[in-house]
Amino acid sequence: MPILPEIERERNPLIERIHRTVTLPLFLRDELENPPPRGSGRDCPLHRWLFNMARQLAPHLSVKSIIGLFLRITEGDEREIYEAVAHAVEVGFEPSSNKWTPVSLPWLEE
Repeated sequence: MPILPEIERERNPLIERIHRTVTLPLFLRDELENPPPRGSGRDCPLHRWLFNMARQLAPHLSVKSIIGLFLRITEGDEREIYEAVAHAVEVGFEPSSNKWTPVSLPWLEE
């Protein structure tokens, strides 16, 4: 049985630029390219997505870079993004086998 080639799709240039510098896991790249739409209240899908993504990105990017990225790719407001990232960093994902140093991307932090 032949293996089907991966379907080519247009990637977000911003996320591709980050990936070239940091080499994000593929599942994170895919998630970053499809943030949920803005909802209402703290239980909206976007708020949960911001928290979960910040938690997963913490080993790869600095807090300022994560905030800059979210401001550019989501419909979240600044306060919501700051709050989600601050809470996520407190309980951030820490891989047991590899210790990563988060990268600061100044062009995202402006």
